[in-house]
Amino acid sequence: GGRLILAAGQQSAFVPLLIGSLSLNIVLNLILQPALGAKGAAIARVASSALMLVLSFVYVQRAIYRWNVAPVLIGPLNAILVMLVVNAGLRWVGMHWIVALIISWSVYAGALVTLRAVSATELRRLRDLLLQRIAQLTPP
Repeated sequence: GGRLILAAGQQSAFVPLLIGSLSLNIVLNLILQPALGAKGAAIARVASSALMLVLSFVYVQRAIYRWNVAPVLIGPLNAILVMLVVNAGLRWVGMHWIVALIISWSVYAGALVTLRAVSATELRRLRDLLLQRIAQLTPP
């Protein structure tokens, strides 16, 4: 969203969004870092980045380009829900968190395909990109 705001030539609208995100980051760092250290700083960074994402999205929707985001988000959000339920179940039965995480991510990928949140064309592009990267990493 932020880059779209800049590309649309609306830099003056971007500055208040940045100030809001920066302010949240500073306040959360002052509150969380003494108690949590680096974890507090990480939480502050994620929260301020999330705020910037939401503010940018709202601004773009209102001032630059309005589009219906629900159809785009329904599939991935449902896949996330499936992944979280699977992960919670695996952790509940005592599975090690790394194994549960790997299985959950696999379930997420499968759910994206099953719910048609990812098209066959996108999967082919991903496969081609992975093969290209592997070819670059392997010595001749």
